[in-house]
Parts: sequence; structure tokens; C-alpha cells
Amino acid sequence: MEMTNPIIVVFGATGTIGNELVPQLLKARQRVRIAARDPAKASGYADAAEVVRADLSDPASLTAACAGARKAFVVSGGEGIGLEPNVFDAAKVAGIEHVVRVSALEVEFPEVAATPLGQWHLEAERRLRGSGVAWTLLRPSYFSSNTRLPFIIDPGEGGALIPTDGKEAPVDPHDIAAVAVAALTNPGHEGET
Repeated sequence: MEMTNPIIVVFGATGTIGNELVPQLLKARQRVRIAARDPAKASGYADAAEVVRADLSDPASLTAACAGARKAFVVSGGEGIGLEPNVFDAAKVAGIEHVVRVSALEVEFPEVAATPLGQWHLEAERRLRGSGVAWTLLRPSYFSSNTRLPFIIDPGEGGALIPTDGKEAPVDPHDIAAVAVAALTNPGHEGET
């Protein structure tokens, strides 16, 4: 049976959330285009999804990646966050109707909002809201999967060092991806954070 769903282009498909999102979109029988700086990293999806080269610092590649798609998912990290507005511009030019973007819950905390990371997220949010494209912002908290990373294990105590005072509940990236799938495939999430 041929799928007639609109193409969803996924930026950040090879990262923590993207690795959870793409299989969920495919299971939901969505048409997926993976936009990756290094398409070889997404070659495992070549039989189930379209894989194209796209670099956040190369607006022409972003416009090509967005062509013909109706929805987009955007997640990046570090300084790449500052380049995300290039995707929003490309989405607008290509006629994408809805962008779902991953931000961070911590931008609501003044001490984080003032950091470069917080500023990149807040500026990307501002640019997406002003892009003229319908948007949904996901602001997950600290990833529960990060508790397995060696840099946060206290060697003296053997436990995880969670960068919070207990007022932030960790979230599984699988669950973030599930929320993204809902926002991308069901109406009513536009303009929501």
C-alpha cells in the first residue's frame, strides 16, 4: 500500500531524540525525509526513508531538504542551535506548514536563560515564532538517558550526579519523540509550547 501522508523532514535524525523519532514516525506509516549533514550516519534508514544531505550552515541544502515537505522536525545541539533559523527560513521558502522544534525546559530558569545555550534556544524560539510558519515548541527537561553517561557518575559515591535540585523530573528521549510524533501527525498543537 502506498503512503499518501505528507513528507515530514527530520533535522537531527541521528541524535538522541531523532534516533527515537524516526522509527516511531515510520511505525506510524509516515513519509520521512532524513536531512543529515552526513547522510552515511542515516544509511540504516535508506530502505524506509529518504535520506538527503543538509547542513545547518548551508541554506541551499536546507531549502532542497525542505522541498516538497509539509512538516519539519528540528533538533540540534550546541552552536548548531544558533543555525536553526536557517531551517526556519528554508521551511518558509519551501512552503512547509508546521515546524516542531525541540528547545529546553531550562530556558525558563533565569540562570540558564542567561547562558549562551539559553540565549541560542531563546533566539531560535523567537525566530521560529516570527517565521510565519505554524510552530510547536517542545521543552523537555533533563534526559533520563544522560544518567548513564560516565561524566555524571560520582566515583566516590557510585551514584549519578543530576544537575538539578530535585525540582526537575528527567524525561526519556523515547517519550519526547512520541510527543513530537503526536504534534507532527495530529492537528491542534500549532502555536503551543
